[in-house]
Amino acid sequence: MHLPLPRIYGCILVALITWAVLHCILVHTFLINPWKLNGMAMYVNKQTVNIGVIDTSDGEQVIVPLEAFGKEERIALAAAMRSFDILGTLRKPNALADQVFAFHPEIDSLTILVHHTRLHPFTGMEVMRVLTYDYGR
Repeated sequence: MHLPLPRIYGCILVALITWAVLHCILVHTFLINPWKLNGMAMYVNKQTVNIGVIDTSDGEQVIVPLEAFGKEERIALAAAMRSFDILGTLRKPNALADQVFAFHPEIDSLTILVHHTRLHPFTGMEVMRVLTYDYGR
């Protein structure tokens, strides 16, 4: 049994429209990169990702400067930024925290801040969402 060609085209069209709507929902809900996963929402959103590491060992919050990071930590930071840019809130910076703890034994607890800047879908204004991840030894 063969499906008629217009019916096949109709099914493909429905699948593409469904994926476009689903992709827009994923981008706005989980902050995934709008250019990834077939990029259906690439015209909807622009986003940037920044990550900061804060030492909270002594009850004070001290920013850990990038210069204090070793090569492995910088690689973990770059990987974390890439994964947050692609997967948004579906990913956690556990590998980066492990690297910081491994190379800085004086740090007992830390906070990783992930800043997602994106365009608001209705106003077109840039909005920032800050995600906080706390880690301890």
